[in-house]
Amino acid sequence: MKKCTLLSVCVVLAILTAASPAFSQNKIESWYTYWGLGYADIKYGDPLDTILDQLSEQEGVDHISVSVDLLGLYLPFKDRHINGFVINAFGDRYEVGGSDFQISGYTLSFSNMRFLTGTIGNGLFIRADIGGSRFVVDVDGDTETSDWGFGYLVGGGLGFNITSGTRLLLNVNYAVRTIPNDETGTDKIKTLGFSVGALF
Repeated sequence: MKKCTLLSVCVVLAILTAASPAFSQNKIESWYTYWGLGYADIKYGDPLDTILDQLSEQEGVDHISVSVDLLGLYLPFKDRHINGFVINAFGDRYEVGGSDFQISGYTLSFSNMRFLTGTIGNGLFIRADIGGSRFVVDVDGDTETSDWGFGYLVGGGLGFNITSGTRLLLNVNYAVRTIPNDETGTDKIKTLGFSVGALF
């Protein structure tokens, strides 16, 4: 109960802070760059999901999965929209003993962010990306890269002005990447990402 109350208070304070006059001073830039980092919940589909879940539960296995946004470049459209390009990616890494392997995926995409309750970088926003995707599998330094496929992302979150030129974006994003596979027809990986990004 105390945890729920504390969480509710934090959410209310965050919304009030975002809406307060002190934080409403937001300089509209001629262009923006965006970078983000967070956690990714990754679904490959069975049987791979089951195998990896069993592996991660074994003693001595280290597992980390991340969601990242890299090299985002955006141009403003009026004072509530930005359009541009970004690399959205995930990394799913397992280490056991002296061996490691990692499954990664990335999408080179056209991206749009629309801010619903404030100017660019401030308040509630929605996001949509679409572009070309690839998978990369690395086992102890031996790398295999897939053919190009198709990917998209939908999401949103809450933005805060840290300074007049720097904004902090809290994101929840759902991404799907579909890659051609000679044996199965297609491989599809779905990720639910929770990240913190900087827009400046």
